[in-house]
Amino acid sequence: MTPLSILLFVGVFIVSVHGGLLPTYITACKVHSPGFKECAIKNGNAAIPSLSNGDKRLGIPTFNPLLVPFIEFSSGSFKLNGTDVVVSGLPKITINDMKVDTGKKKFHLNVTCPEIVLDLNYNIGGKIASLPLEGHGKGKVVFYEPIIIYDFDYAEYDKNGNKHLDLKKDHLDVFPTKLSLQLNNLFNGNKALGESTNKLLNENWPEVLDEFRPAINEIVGAIIRSVLVPLSKKVPLNEIFTDY
Repeated sequence: MTPLSILLFVGVFIVSVHGGLLPTYITACKVHSPGFKECAIKNGNAAIPSLSNGDKRLGIPTFNPLLVPFIEFSSGSFKLNGTDVVVSGLPKITINDMKVDTGKKKFHLNVTCPEIVLDLNYNIGGKIASLPLEGHGKGKVVFYEPIIIYDFDYAEYDKNGNKHLDLKKDHLDVFPTKLSLQLNNLFNGNKALGESTNKLLNENWPEVLDEFRPAINEIVGAIIRSVLVPLSKKVPLNEIFTDY
């Protein structure tokens, strides 16, 4: 999110919200300036440590850690539900690239992170990487050095004399260099079978990732939209980008 993380939306708001909503830790940039990308990346990365602790005025929850009540991974006959999910690692996200095309109304963001860790209570069933799985208990999923790419199209609408962003088609991909899992209490607590299955899952992590990827992308995208949409309704574009 994610996998993985709400901080992905920061590329839109972190660099340029101003006026009454501008926190002291955010420095605005001009979207039409030749130096916009450099300014946005520099100021965005500088603001992430403060934003990770949350900001009630902007409606941003804490990411240190991020608490998610429920997630679901599903692919074919395989299904994993997670409750009371604790997502760690998001405060260490680094923005690498950001592009905003106000003419075509397109946005692009590329971020990386040392790792994103999900600790959760899981319930699993089905097959993954040709391995049958069944069980429930404590679990951990770690995405190592993920690259997260988020693109979306947007439209504009008028509200109280100001233009606001309306999120349209979006697409997100998470590309970790490695994935690891630890699922305790598999097969009703059969220790030997559980340990051998966890070992096989980690040895075949690329196949596991292929199964997880669509669900991971959707979960991370849903987290971004849950913050981006309400914020875009509150903050007009001329405050998001100072020269819009």
